[in-house]
Amino acid sequence: MPAQPKRYTRRAETSYTLGAFATLELLRYRPDRVVRVYVRYAVDLKDDSDDLAHIYARCSDHNIPVEVAPDVLNRLSHKKNLDVLALFAKYPLSLDAGADHLLLVAPRDLGNVGTMMRTALAFGVRDIAFVGDAADAFNPHAVRASIGAVFALSFAYFETLDDYRAAFDRPLYPLTPDAPDRLGDVSFNDPCTLLFGSEARGLSPDQRTLGQPLRIDHDPATESLNVAVAVGVALRELCRQRVG
Repeated sequence: MPAQPKRYTRRAETSYTLGAFATLELLRYRPDRVVRVYVRYAVDLKDDSDDLAHIYARCSDHNIPVEVAPDVLNRLSHKKNLDVLALFAKYPLSLDAGADHLLLVAPRDLGNVGTMMRTALAFGVRDIAFVGDAADAFNPHAVRASIGAVFALSFAYFETLDDYRAAFDRPLYPLTPDAPDRLGDVSFNDPCTLLFGSEARGLSPDQRTLGQPLRIDHDPATESLNVAVAVGVALRELCRQRVG
């Protein structure tokens, strides 16, 4: 019997999904990285309405072991209604130099990171760069917030914004409230990078002036937009320009 998975740490070589949908997305995009799937109960494999039955079927297709182990689920999740998790080996990734990028400076909230990953995938951006003290995209809670979108993406971490710019020489569009140009009035170069600051601090004064800064107009009753919302608005405009 293999050693049971431990609670996640950033230095760990493995992580795990929490829930059926993220597990199905992992099995869809990265089945070769799955180590083992843990379920709360055995299922009727003929029940097409049961997500666990679909998970069993995909695991069978890829020769992935499935273990009934409610104790593992209880230990790794505070939610007693969790029925499945998949242990997977983390993997290195690189960014596509010919694709649009989403560049995030030190996002810390795992829910925001997961939401931004899911939003990026929805609007056709599959390459995300994280700069500085950013949250871990492989953290199970970020994976869950992404609803498994993380497994369809490529992402990379850079210590500084200068490190990213040295690796990718391309047009940069910082999103900042005080920019003179409005999102939607400027045509994006292809490829390009959309730059966003952290939840608490936004972009620094120097970062706000890089490339061609853009603002998202909104009602002044709200001081600013949540970064995940701002990312969604900007990516929608990028998608509109790319595909019409």
